[in-house]
Amino acid sequence: MSRFKAFLIHLGISAAIFMALVGMIVFVWYPQPFFAADGGWQGIRIIAGVDLVLGPTLTLIVFKPGKKGLKFDLTLIGLAQAAALAWGIWIVHDQRTALVTYADGAFYSLTPERIALVGDKAIEIMQSAERPPAYAFVRLPADPGERLAFKKWSIFAGAPLYQHGDRYEPLGPGNLPEVFERSLPLESYLKRSEQHTAWWQAFLDRHGGSAADYALVPLYCRYADLILVLRRADGGIVDSLEAF
Repeated sequence: MSRFKAFLIHLGISAAIFMALVGMIVFVWYPQPFFAADGGWQGIRIIAGVDLVLGPTLTLIVFKPGKKGLKFDLTLIGLAQAAALAWGIWIVHDQRTALVTYADGAFYSLTPERIALVGDKAIEIMQSAERPPAYAFVRLPADPGERLAFKKWSIFAGAPLYQHGDRYEPLGPGNLPEVFERSLPLESYLKRSEQHTAWWQAFLDRHGGSAADYALVPLYCRYADLILVLRRADGGIVDSLEAF
């Protein structure tokens, strides 16, 4: 077997593993719209680096027909690639979009690491979701004066509202009316630019209905901000729009 053929075989095996992992990243760990906005693309680059580049390149460098100790060298390469790939998978999985929390007019994405800091309620909501990510709601005081006081205290304490895990509850019929009531007015979105109007029209072309059928809510992720579009009939996430 030639060096180049050994390289191609190793690359083919690595590519098959890579494609399986891409499927997990795109459809399970970072489903749309979180793939680009919350780190899915960065995760794919990590996996590609350790899976498609590291192992096959080392094979290309080391492989020499008839070389003494070649099997040992290839074994070490395989172990090194497996260890690096396991590390990459752990990083990407640990930074996935696991929970999306609504607080005071906007949604915020949280990784498992941040969820653990928020508390047990967040963990329970995350684990109870039929498919990721889970959605939560931060219940603020109903009295306007108490709500304002709580928000001021949260600012001075350096604790964002979406991190108050003791006030978490699953997003659902009991709190969706507040989400809809505080949604972004469509007129405000359309006034931002002609491009925003075009994005909205493209959304209606894809999904149908009228403006009255949907609610627009800001979504803040690690790498980009978006507008989540919810269906007012049942609170389902329909799609997302560019925020800027």
